[in-house]
Amino acid sequence: MSWLTLSLRGAACALALTCAGAAWSGSKAANPDDPIATASLLAKTDRPAAAALLEDAITAGATPDLALRLHAAEQQRLLGAHPASEAWFKSILVRAAGGPEVEGARLGLLLLDAATDPEAVPTADLAAIPDDGPLDTQNADRYLLLAAAAARADDAAAARAHTKSALTFAKSDEEVEVRVRASLAALASSDGEAPVEVVRAKLPPLDEAELALASGDLDRARSLAREALASSPPGTPDAAAATALTRRIDTGNVVHRDVVGVLLPLTGKFGAVGNNLKVALESGCADGGGCRKLVVVDSGDSAESAVRALESLVLEQGAVAVVGPVRTEDGPAVAAAAEAYRVPLVSMSRAMDLAVDRPWVFQATPTVADQAAGLVAYVMGKKAMKNFAIFAPDSDYGKSAAAAFRREVVAKGGQISAEVFYPADATDLVPYAKKLGSKDYEARKAELAKLQREAKDAGGDWTKVVLPPVLNYDALFLPDSSQRIPLACAGLAYEEFPIGDFQTRKDGPTIPLLGLASWNNKALSTAGGLYVRSSIFVDSWASGGSTGSGWAARHGAQTGREPSALEAEAYDTGRLIAAALGGDASTRVAVRDALAQVAVAPEATATGAVGFTEARSVDRSWQVMSFNRSGLVWVTTVD
Repeated sequence: MSWLTLSLRGAACALALTCAGAAWSGSKAANPDDPIATASLLAKTDRPAAAALLEDAITAGATPDLALRLHAAEQQRLLGAHPASEAWFKSILVRAAGGPEVEGARLGLLLLDAATDPEAVPTADLAAIPDDGPLDTQNADRYLLLAAAAARADDAAAARAHTKSALTFAKSDEEVEVRVRASLAALASSDGEAPVEVVRAKLPPLDEAELALASGDLDRARSLAREALASSPPGTPDAAAATALTRRIDTGNVVHRDVVGVLLPLTGKFGAVGNNLKVALESGCADGGGCRKLVVVDSGDSAESAVRALESLVLEQGAVAVVGPVRTEDGPAVAAAAEAYRVPLVSMSRAMDLAVDRPWVFQATPTVADQAAGLVAYVMGKKAMKNFAIFAPDSDYGKSAAAAFRREVVAKGGQISAEVFYPADATDLVPYAKKLGSKDYEARKAELAKLQREAKDAGGDWTKVVLPPVLNYDALFLPDSSQRIPLACAGLAYEEFPIGDFQTRKDGPTIPLLGLASWNNKALSTAGGLYVRSSIFVDSWASGGSTGSGWAARHGAQTGREPSALEAEAYDTGRLIAAALGGDASTRVAVRDALAQVAVAPEATATGAVGFTEARSVDRSWQVMSFNRSGLVWVTTVD
C-alpha cells in the first residue's frame, strides 16, 4: 500500500503532540532590549519560560506589540496551551486589519482547529496564506497538514513539495523538526517508500520501530527493535525499552482505551492497606466522573511480583495506563518497567525520584523535595526563620531529605549553621548529638571554666557542669522515621539541647524540631513526649485540616476508621486520572499527555491537588502540623 493512501488522522498524531506540553529545564537571562530574540533562544531549553518572557514584555508595553503577541501565541501553541494561544492570536486580529502578523494569527487559529480535527480544516484556507507572514514553526505544521492532505488525494507531486517545505521550515526549532519528521515517517509505506529519503534515516531505530508498530507493520517493527537492542549496551534503559518493545510486538501490542490497570497489595502483610487504598481510589474516580474500567491486580510482596503484575496489565490486559505500586520497595523497578513498556504510570510509591528522567512516570505521592519545599516555605515565610541545623540519618532517605532541605533554605537566602549525620541503625545517638552541639571541651575550655565558677559562686556542684550545645540557629531539621525520632530526641536531650518543651535553663531558648511526612503519626506524641512538642512538620493530609473533610467522613464510614495520608493521595489520584481520561485520549501517548496537562479544582480533592508539575509530581497544598499536650494538631495550610 502506498504511503499516499494512508489516513491523515493516523499520520497527524504527532501534530497533536503540540498539546503535550513537554517538561523542560534550564534557563538563560532575558535581554530586555530584544525579548523576541531572547525568547527564541530560551525556547530551546525552557519553552514555558520563553512564553512567560514574551507575555511579560507585552504587559510592560514593549514593542513591536503585534510581533510580540504572535510569538507569544505560537509559544503557547507549541506548549499545548490552546486557550492562551487562541486568546493571543485573536488579540492580533482585533488590533490590526492587515499585515504579516495578521496572516500569522489567521494561520495560528487554523492550526489550533487542526489539532482537534485535522481533516476539518480546508486545504484551500491553509494554502492561501503566504509564507512570509507566519512564523517558521507555523509554516512547518501548515505544510505538514498540506502534505498529508495531498497524500489523501493521491497527489504525489504536491505531497513531495509540501514535505520539502515542512522540513525546511521545521529546521528553525529542534523540537518541531523531530515531531515533523516523525509525522512524515508515519506516512511512509511498509515497502519503505517515503516522500523524502532523509525522513526515515534521521529517526533512531527504537523510535522508528514504534512508528512501524503503530502502523501495523509488525515485521519491520520487530526487525528495528532487534536492531535497537543490538546497538544498546546491556542493562541500559534503551536495551530495556527494546526488549519490552519486542514483547509488545510478539503479543500483538493490543491497547484497550477503556482499561486502566491498578497495582495494589491485596493479600499478605499489606493486604489491608491495599484494599483501603482501592476504596479511596475508586471513590476518587467516581467523584471525578469515572476512570473507565479499573482492572485491579495483586502486586504481591516483592518488586519482582509487582513488575510481573505490570507486564500482565500491559501485555495481556492492554491497559492504556497503570496506577501503582504502593510499596516503597516496588517503586523503582515498576517505574523502570513502565518506562520501558512506554505505558503511563501514576505511582503511589513513596520511593524517591521515580519520575526523574522517566517521561512516562508520574508520582502521585509527595516526594522528599516537594515536602522540603513546603516546610521551608512555611518556616522561612510565615515563621521568619533564617538559620537551621540538620540532624539526620546517614541513609538514602536522610541524605536526600537533608540535601532537599538545604537546597530550599539556601535558595531562599537562609543558611545551615550545623549539620551532622548519624548511622541509620545506631542505638546510641549521644556522640552524634555531642558533635552537633560543638562540645569540644579543649577548644571551649575558657567557657567551661567560666560556667564552673558561676556554679561554684551560686553554691552548686561545679564538678557536674557541662558545656551547653552551641545553638546558633532557629530550628533543627530531623528527617527520620517516626519509630526512630524518639531515639534521636533522647540523644539530643542528654546533651542538653532545649528541644520541644524540654528546657535546661528556666526562661532559656528552645529549639523547635522540623520534620517531613514521616512525622505524621499520632503515636509519636506519646513516644516523643515533651521533646516533640512545638515541632513543625508537613504532609499532604491532616485530620482536621483545611482540605477533604467531606471525603474523609465518607471514607471513614466505608472503612470504619480515620483515613491516612496515603489514602487521601489515592483518592486524589482517582480524581486526577478521571479528569485526564474525561476527554478522548485513546492511546498511551495521548493519556500520558493528558495527565501532564490535567487540571482540577483544589476544593475537589482531599489534599488540595490541582494537577502535575513539570517534574510530574502532584502539585498540591501542604498541611502544617505539630504536637502539643493533647497530641497531634493541625496548624495551617501552605500553598
